[in-house]
Amino acid sequence: MNIRKLLTRLVSLALIAVFLPTVAMADTWYLEDGSITVSATDSGQSVSQGGVTKEDSAPVIRNRDSSASTTNNVTIKADTGATANVTLEDTNIDTTGGAGPNGAGDAAVRTEGAGNVNLNVELDNTLQSGNTHAGVEKGNGGNLTIGSESGSGQLVATGGSSGAGIGGGENTGAENITITGGDIFATGNGGGYVFDCRAINNPGKYERYKQFTGLDTEVIEFLEDDGEITEFLKHCYALVDASVKRYVERGFTSLTVAFGCTGGRHRSVYSAQHLAEHVNKEFNVKVELQHREQNIEQTFMPI
Repeated sequence: MNIRKLLTRLVSLALIAVFLPTVAMADTWYLEDGSITVSATDSGQSVSQGGVTKEDSAPVIRNRDSSASTTNNVTIKADTGATANVTLEDTNIDTTGGAGPNGAGDAAVRTEGAGNVNLNVELDNTLQSGNTHAGVEKGNGGNLTIGSESGSGQLVATGGSSGAGIGGGENTGAENITITGGDIFATGNGGGYVFDCRAINNPGKYERYKQFTGLDTEVIEFLEDDGEITEFLKHCYALVDASVKRYVERGFTSLTVAFGCTGGRHRSVYSAQHLAEHVNKEFNVKVELQHREQNIEQTFMPI
């Protein structure tokens, strides 16, 4: 395929991050039997489905027949100080017409609680959420780590209208998301990837930088001096590069990436600009860049 056809859009506006897990042998739970809730506390982990709750430290969730999607979904809850460990294996969830615990069109997979969640993916997994929901919707306050223990698992997470592929729910951001392995594809209607820049030292706190943006030398030097944003973008590059590479190979034509910070002026603008230039140079593809708060649009064309 002609890689010039791949279009990558970047918007300086919203939120997300990057991660992996380790799983042990455990019971297999089939989505055709109903929606599944995994609950982790400091005393252990249990799985609930169809009125039955059972202790299970590392459940494997799958479809009996992954060629047909199910409207049943997965909720993963982790209490403060606890870590939930879950494996998705050959799942196919489409909640656009379904009725999960939170009603029709719920998130295919959602996380909740104040703890950490490790999501291991094996074989091929397809998640499609309803309107305003992310494909994998992060609601837990701790870390969300997504990866593949075997290294060959695949996850395609698609958000509904105004939902990210992997990220927060409607009008909410998400941070501390780490992708560590496997083939992870996030496609959203409003953001395929959403990266949160707020953990980076903010030049907007200082009066002398308020008049500038992430495109100005003064802000660029401020951000690069302590190296925080360089390290942050290193992880963003790794995640986006993996997706762009596979998108080109599979003939996909559009990927959206969004960055956000407190005011959408300094850190997110710097990050979006640098990622746009990086992807265009690295893959020789068309990149459309929008700095929404500045009303700036720029297109990088393949050579």
